Amino acid sequence: MKKILLLICVILCLACLASCSHNHEKAENLLSDATHHWYPCADEDCDAVLEKVEHTWGEGVVTTKPTPSADGIRSYLCTVCQRLKQESVKYTAYHNVDVTQWKKAFSLNNFANVTATIEEVRNDSGIEYKTVYTVQADNSVIYVVSTSYQNGKENGYMGKLQDGNFIWNFTDKNQKLEDLSPEFTLEPMSGQAILTDHGFDRLAECYGSFTFDSKSGCYVASNLSFDSGFGYKSVSVEMQDGRVASVTAVTDEGTATEIKIVCSAYGTTKTTPPSGAEEQK
Repeated sequence: MKKILLLICVILCLACLASCSHNHEKAENLLSDATHHWYPCADEDCDAVLEKVEHTWGEGVVTTKPTPSADGIRSYLCTVCQRLKQESVKYTAYHNVDVTQWKKAFSLNNFANVTATIEEVRNDSGIEYKTVYTVQADNSVIYVVSTSYQNGKENGYMGKLQDGNFIWNFTDKNQKLEDLSPEFTLEPMSGQAILTDHGFDRLAECYGSFTFDSKSGCYVASNLSFDSGFGYKSVSVEMQDGRVASVTAVTDEGTATEIKIVCSAYGTTKTTPPSGAEEQK
């Protein structure tokens, strides 16, 4: 009986060997999982795995930039099978700039194509005047939309376009740009005036006057003065990715004015006319 069982086992083994004796030819398309890629056997009835190796990841590329409110995404591709791997990227402000990077960040060329919000606040004899500007510049065209307030109540709303020098009035308030307080003309009409109209372009040469404040994440300075007599009581500069993210300053001219500029969309701004505007020459 034992001899018969042994004979049956031998026959079955030989049959298995015979069925697997074909040469494995790899299919054309690679298969993969999270860690490896391989070639399947070209024979559909064969489950053999051929040339299985770990992925070779290429250099990661940030495909979605992180923001203060959301993580970004860094993507990797396997250089062999093109499988995609992604990982989250935490937001970190770029603080560590040297004097060369500082000067480059304040270069006027950086502001030819940029979006900015600008807020000016001053207190004159107990009355607070505030003006908020939205500026869009894309090298050749600039749109400025302004809203002014007196003691928190809106009292003016208008816009101005460079091309053709059109003035756009909104709602039923027939104000002109020069009537707004404080005055903000953006002359010459270019994105560079985002810096020059407030004298912030002079900060390019003031790197040595600033110290980094780890609590606020900003470079800060006080009592800056220039040859013309103009200056700032205090200045705070936030840097991100080697660019000026924001500047907050208090002037020391007459009635002190607090100015805050927040910049975004460097090099990607596409100007769009303010909605509801009526062109007036």
